[in-house]
Amino acid sequence: MFEIDLSDSISEYPCADCGEPASNAWGWVHQGQQAYAAYFAGLLRAHKERPVLLTLSIGPWGEGTSADDRTMLLLEVRPKGDSWAMMVRGASESRYRSELVLGVPLSRDEALEWEGLNAAYALADFIIAHDPAVRSFLRNGKIDAKGRGKKEHA
Repeated sequence: MFEIDLSDSISEYPCADCGEPASNAWGWVHQGQQAYAAYFAGLLRAHKERPVLLTLSIGPWGEGTSADDRTMLLLEVRPKGDSWAMMVRGASESRYRSELVLGVPLSRDEALEWEGLNAAYALADFIIAHDPAVRSFLRNGKIDAKGRGKKEHA
């Protein structure tokens, strides 16, 4: 069972593609007492497709762990009807590519061959379902900041 721990705020940054303002929602996903993943969701507001660039850092965090214990990958998520579609992108395209603490970055080809890819998709689905900012952005282009800084259980 996962729990999500939302960041206290949503930050803004200029989109690397168009220069227009984008938003970043981030948080932690826990499995029991252990941090299972960190995530950073870039909400590209100026893009008509409403993409979310979801950087995932999957693996153990805390004392006795290192970046080598984690894997970093990038998923692009777009609305598709009443749901969403995901596409694997290379971690080198993430705005967090230089944050070595996030783990071993996977290229697109490496991520597609990675044995943890299905778990990464499930993690992304969980984040979309439980982070109000990400979910609302994909549904209607608006960013719901409700619940920031609080844990949600699933």
